[in-house]
Amino acid sequence: MRLLLLLACADEGAVPESSGAAPAAYAGPVGRILEYAGMGDPQGDTRFLAIQEGSWDWSASQTDASTWITRLTDEGLWVDEAQVLPERLAAGARAPGVEVTAVGEAETWYGTFPDTVTVDVEEGVLAGPTIWARDIGPVLITVQGWSGELVYYE
Repeated sequence: MRLLLLLACADEGAVPESSGAAPAAYAGPVGRILEYAGMGDPQGDTRFLAIQEGSWDWSASQTDASTWITRLTDEGLWVDEAQVLPERLAAGARAPGVEVTAVGEAETWYGTFPDTVTVDVEEGVLAGPTIWARDIGPVLITVQGWSGELVYYE
């Protein structure tokens, strides 16, 4: 009995190795609109991501907009054919073109998110680091070389 109590206490405050959830929990709900500002410039120009069923709409201005085809399955999330979330959401997990680098709490300008998955995407429009917060979507995103942090979502 004492050994079980000691083991339970040893895990308290430990950094999680796996999120224990499916990619859909981090991809963001359909209808969500997220607003981002450039890294270190929360009052600067913003960009928007609108999560739709089967696509994402990205806009930097009214004339600079893109629509990306998305595919969400139990095996992960793809944006324009590049996998951006793998099936297994655990530190060190890999899928072709994407690696999970961390799970657990992450801090951005917007605030601290207790349940996140950080990935490094090797190719595609989201090549670079992205932090995905459970039930929200990307809270730090890299889009075609531009990196931004979440400043607002609805």
